Amino acid sequence: MPKIYILSKIIVEGYYNRYYTPMVDTGAEANMCRHNCLPESKWEKLKTPIVVTGFNNEGSMITYKARNIKIQIWDKILTIEEIYSYEFTNKDILLGMPFLDKLYPHIITKTHWWFTTPCKQKLGAKRVNNKVRKTTPWIKGSEKITQKLENVIQSNHNIEIIIFSINKIKPLQDKLELLYNDNPLQGWEKHQTKIKIELIDENSIITQKPLKYNFNDLTEFKMHIKELLDNNYIQESNSKHTSPAFIVNKHSEQKRGKSRMVIDYRNLNAKTKTYNYPIPNKILKIRQIQGYNYFSKFDCKSGFYHLKLEDESKKLTAFTVPQGFYEWNVLPFGYKNAPGRYQHFMDNYFNQLENCIIYIDDILLYSRTENEHIKLLEKFIHIVEISGISLSKKKAEVMKNQIEFLGIQIDKNGIKMQTHVVQKIINLNETLDTKKKLQSFLGLVNQVREYIPKLAENLKPLQKKLKKDIEYHFDEKDKIHIQKIKNMCKKLPKLYFPDEKKQFTYIVETDSSDHSYGGVLKYKYDNEKIEHHCRYYSGSYTEPQLKWEINRKELFGLYKCLLAFEPYIVYNKFIVRTDNTQVKWWITRKVQDSVTTKEIRRLVLNIQNFTFTIEVIRTDKNVIADYLSRQRYPNR
Repeated sequence: MPKIYILSKIIVEGYYNRYYTPMVDTGAEANMCRHNCLPESKWEKLKTPIVVTGFNNEGSMITYKARNIKIQIWDKILTIEEIYSYEFTNKDILLGMPFLDKLYPHIITKTHWWFTTPCKQKLGAKRVNNKVRKTTPWIKGSEKITQKLENVIQSNHNIEIIIFSINKIKPLQDKLELLYNDNPLQGWEKHQTKIKIELIDENSIITQKPLKYNFNDLTEFKMHIKELLDNNYIQESNSKHTSPAFIVNKHSEQKRGKSRMVIDYRNLNAKTKTYNYPIPNKILKIRQIQGYNYFSKFDCKSGFYHLKLEDESKKLTAFTVPQGFYEWNVLPFGYKNAPGRYQHFMDNYFNQLENCIIYIDDILLYSRTENEHIKLLEKFIHIVEISGISLSKKKAEVMKNQIEFLGIQIDKNGIKMQTHVVQKIINLNETLDTKKKLQSFLGLVNQVREYIPKLAENLKPLQKKLKKDIEYHFDEKDKIHIQKIKNMCKKLPKLYFPDEKKQFTYIVETDSSDHSYGGVLKYKYDNEKIEHHCRYYSGSYTEPQLKWEINRKELFGLYKCLLAFEPYIVYNKFIVRTDNTQVKWWITRKVQDSVTTKEIRRLVLNIQNFTFTIEVIRTDKNVIADYLSRQRYPNR
């Protein structure tokens, strides 16, 4: 991530001011400083401590926060809205994206940090050497007087005001402002796309009984129906078809302050012809962006609502709510072909654009250099203008060195799980007194499974509690398992992609136990000995598979791991490592000579579709795959 140290002054009313050299870091997700960098009176204790990762391997507990701290950079006094107490060993203050986003557009060069003030002035702060101050008590008095600390660096006013890059980005930002729109139908005349819903049997009738609603649902339905009618997304219906609607108001909806209205289209989907347009493989898409330095991300506003329905198709979407009977004018959520239809619509426009990923209504642009990214943004803006697509301003991120996309955090070196997913696991109450709560917790943990090779060791006793024939009981031992899992989540490793401009080799290591199998995907550059981890995978055998002898289990485990890693290895030669000599013998001999059962023959033929060499290693060297295979997982 671009980083730079600058000279600044911290100003606190009622105290002498102080000079510090904060680090400006475009990869940091929070503002932080050593506790002594502010007077004790400015700190407030958090009701619920939070855990941050990234500064060390174990994660750190944050218990104090300060608000609205004045900082003078050059001759401008700015405000740090929130900053957390963290005892750095090599710096005093870290200014991250919550502060930097207020000063956009900004850029870090070799000599300066150039930024735009809230009043649109373009200024720069010169790079200085980092100086960590000795712990010194704050002195009460006039904030106009400077408290001298050891190694204070004198201010350098010899700074240029304008930077060329910012002047190039500003016109693009102005054009993007015109494309941010809350009405996805505003540009419909430019593409005029209408969707036809085709039934397998044209004489089919779509019917489902209305659901029962509580009093609170009535208010929520009234709000949603009014909004949809006002925007012309729906209209009143007299269709012979009907599907029920219901209200969802779970944690994510409560967090954004608005419930969701969902329509149960299971009957419609079962009787509709499938539109077989492919949705991109997420892993393949993520592979495309390795080694890139600049990212911009956009989200289409209410994506599916960009597309209208043909008149005859509208009646098939009819749905009931307590207030009446309605049908959709636009492509509705819940209809099974909606993702494929919208992906096809987007691909028609954006397939011509290189260094662009489209995943339904999510858009990611990526470039190696700043100039390349500016040119890419220009092309992107032109396509959006001619297509009539409306973009969401709230979700747009432009010219970033680190981005969150499709559930993961990406930079030029690799990927890691989004921090909010980890935080949600860590902050969860450890008393899971119902099966439903435990299922929700395990579902969350499953999102980080590929980052933690030893996770299942503590999942086994929890997963047993979900069996139907066992009475649910949650005790202190279970709390200990939950806490261990939380601690593991504080130490999530970063997973890396190889630089495909260099010569490298993928390595797949697998192993199996009586009940489970596991594997790890690595890569190694040809001129290095270090092996970097890309991904983990693991699973359990079904009840019939548990009866297999161990060699067949090893073969099956290898096959499942190859399928999981296929997006990485499919176009590359790679090495398979196993500690089972029988597996190597099966794979490297002629099938008709070495395989005696149809099931094993089929597995071997499927494995031989890949291009690889196989190595047998000692069991004590196959550590990670062995760990994974010795844990119990839900059947997949």
